[in-house]
Amino acid sequence: MDIHYYSRNFVLLLARNLPNVTWLRLGISGAHVSLNYNYDTSPYTAETPGGPLASLHVNVTLYGEKRGMELYKNWVIHTVLGPTVGLGGPYLQEVEVEFCTPDTSAARLALWCWKQVDKEWVFNQY
Repeated sequence: MDIHYYSRNFVLLLARNLPNVTWLRLGISGAHVSLNYNYDTSPYTAETPGGPLASLHVNVTLYGEKRGMELYKNWVIHTVLGPTVGLGGPYLQEVEVEFCTPDTSAARLALWCWKQVDKEWVFNQY
């Protein structure tokens, strides 16, 4: 699903509410470095039943500064994974974020992976 950056949390919550969605791939554009984060997602996760979403793959097209990559790392850590159960839900096992620029869409800038191992999140960067 191709979306704008500002729709990311809404689409993630929507996917968690669909009973047969176990894998979600997002194509995101429009990452700007001046975004404010509200890491308190407890109102949403408390009211949202956990769907079977196990895998989240995000392809990010960066326009301009690579500094926007850190915003995605913060989003995954603090919102998707959360301090307890984040917007990714209780069944989430892996998150991948792939970065490219419009000029180098064939060449990847970076690939970040989080995988749950023994109830702990392990991060790898490629």
